[in-house]
This record gives sequence, structure tokens and C-alpha cells, in this order.
Amino acid sequence: MSDLSEVQWRKSSRSASGGNCVEVGFAPDAIGIRDSKDRDGGRLTVAPTGR
Repeated sequence: MSDLSEVQWRKSSRSASGGNCVEVGFAPDAIGIRDSKDRDGGRLTVAPTGR
């Protein structure tokens, strides 16, 4: 899958102001999901379905 180091991450519009948020990043062949409080921590990477 794609390297997500150059992806622009976006915070969910449903995120509350309490800091419990997720961010998503889109690459041509992958979608990344990470915790906005721990941006250098682990990431979940999934392949797009092409729908």
C-alpha cells in the first residue's frame, strides 16, 4: 500500500472538542486512519473499494 507520509490529514467533522478525534488521509491506493492525539502512533490503512 501507499506511503502516507505526504498525505494531508483531515479531522472528522463529527469530532467533539474533547480531543477524542480521528483523522483520515487519502492516497491514490490507500486510506489512512489515525488518532489525532497521537499522530506519530499507529495507523490503520485500508484499500479503497473503487465504488
